[in-house]
Amino acid sequence: PFEIMTSGLRNWIYVMGRLKPGVTKPQAQAYLRPIFERSIRSAVASVGGLPFGSLPIRQEFLATRLQLDSGGQGLATLRRQFSKPLLIVMAIVALLLLVTCANVANLLLARGNARQREIAVRLAIGAGRSRLIRQLIAESVLLAIAGGALGLVLAFWAGRSLLLLMAHSRSPVLLDVHPDTTVLAFTLLISVFTALLFGIVPALRAARLDLTGLALQTTRSPGQAGGRSRLGKALVVVQVAVSLVLTIGAGLLARSLANLKDFYPGFNKNNVLLLTMDPLMTGYPEDQLVPLFERLLDRFTAIPGVRSATFSVHGLLNPNASTSEIRVEGHKLEARTELAPVGVEPVGPHYFKTVETRVLEGRDFTADDRLGAVKVAAINQTAARFYFGDTNPIARRISMPGYRGDPSWLEIIGVVQDAKYHSLREQPVPMVYISLFQYPESGVTFEIRTAIHPSSAATAVINAVKATDARLPVLDIQTLGNQLNDSLVQERLVASLSSAFGSLALLLAAVGLYGLMAFAVNRRTNEIGIRMALGAKPVQIAGMVLRETLLLVSLGLAIGIPVAIAVSKLIATELYGLKSNDPVTLLLASLSTAAIAVLAGYLPARRASRVDPMTALRYE
Repeated sequence: PFEIMTSGLRNWIYVMGRLKPGVTKPQAQAYLRPIFERSIRSAVASVGGLPFGSLPIRQEFLATRLQLDSGGQGLATLRRQFSKPLLIVMAIVALLLLVTCANVANLLLARGNARQREIAVRLAIGAGRSRLIRQLIAESVLLAIAGGALGLVLAFWAGRSLLLLMAHSRSPVLLDVHPDTTVLAFTLLISVFTALLFGIVPALRAARLDLTGLALQTTRSPGQAGGRSRLGKALVVVQVAVSLVLTIGAGLLARSLANLKDFYPGFNKNNVLLLTMDPLMTGYPEDQLVPLFERLLDRFTAIPGVRSATFSVHGLLNPNASTSEIRVEGHKLEARTELAPVGVEPVGPHYFKTVETRVLEGRDFTADDRLGAVKVAAINQTAARFYFGDTNPIARRISMPGYRGDPSWLEIIGVVQDAKYHSLREQPVPMVYISLFQYPESGVTFEIRTAIHPSSAATAVINAVKATDARLPVLDIQTLGNQLNDSLVQERLVASLSSAFGSLALLLAAVGLYGLMAFAVNRRTNEIGIRMALGAKPVQIAGMVLRETLLLVSLGLAIGIPVAIAVSKLIATELYGLKSNDPVTLLLASLSTAAIAVLAGYLPARRASRVDPMTALRYE
């Protein structure tokens, strides 16, 4: 009963404008605000007599405010969807960079200790300490630049791999992720900055060499070796702690993704083929849509291996939806109720049987629910509780004037289980299902349940469409399982990246621990020889090194677990089916971190236990 382009409330239209030279966005917003408010008041007044022009809806529109956004970055859909997940990934990368820098600092400390005699000779022949510091820092900067350059080479490959994680969804994310000048400059800056930050302390320690003390030393004492490695041990503890934080975060995100894939969403996702078409694209008459859909259903159900078939307008797990306010016959609704629009989904016969959503009361739709018969509707549990409380809604009548401007009454024939309609993460929302035969639509998605793998029936289904009318356009065909996976592209991206970075951090921590313990064993070779000469057994030597390893790992875990619990609260909104302090994830992450770290320390311990005492006593 109204023209959609001349209707007052068109909240789905994007309005674009170009600012005049010299006009700022705040100036434009200040100028446009009163014009916008007058426009809204005029629009609200124009819908006063229409079925969807209820007082709460008019009040809602009157409360809207104007906001101008820059068009230079396009529409903000992707930013809204991926901004928080990518911030989480950036935080993970920053922690991984911290682990890497701690590893490099440990390496530089070890190199400084190994080059003591070289540095002493340089100082003895007149080299200034500032010159030595500049030389050592230049080496660390060169190392960082080489690593940054290698990282940039890998970034071109990694960028394409990143998009592959999102390229096969129903709405693929199309982005240009090739490194540009800004990314190149940032990479160079962060590489040089981290090299200076983590290279300065090893350089200062190496340049502060006591020549007199070094000249008096004939052997390296265990106490001195232990004193010089205190900073290295502290860095390893930090690495273990940060690696544990990343491992716990990755575990939480991966388990959330698994929970989203495995739980029951209110329908059976297995063995369902989805086929989307729109006959009006080929000029099909509107009054012939229902007979066409009936012929297609007959052909689909006749295919061997097909158990049942139906259709719906929006399909399962589709972000698009129709909504309307609800009026219950005989009830004077409160304003809060009228302000809570429900989702509206036109469906075909035997819809709930096909998608396997349980009918709790009443019945499913049938082919008899068509034009000329009593208009019917089914509601979900949430709508039943919201509008009818504890009373039985079967045979009650509701009206949805906001849907296609039709205020006629519909008889409730069934109450069905809540299901996920738009996304797997959504909370239950009130939903009304109506018969598409009574409210014909052109663009539909057929849900075809099979007794075999649904992709095996795809060719037969397409042939059935062609046999019905060769002009019919098949816009999309895929399995419901694939669509469910496509809806998790964001979760899959974050879980995959966090798992990869967490594994890399764990590997770096293990390498750092191995390097420290190997260096410690090398420095204490003479001490180990003395111990073995005095009767120490190989297992005792290995236990001595392993005890030091376990102490470092235990300190890292003791620091990392409370930090991880605190940090995990920041990603609580990204989790599903578990809490940020999930004990299973904490236990598994701690055990895996401890196991890998102990393995890294076992190798130097094993080597220490096999030292030949005579060789060790002569070692310098």
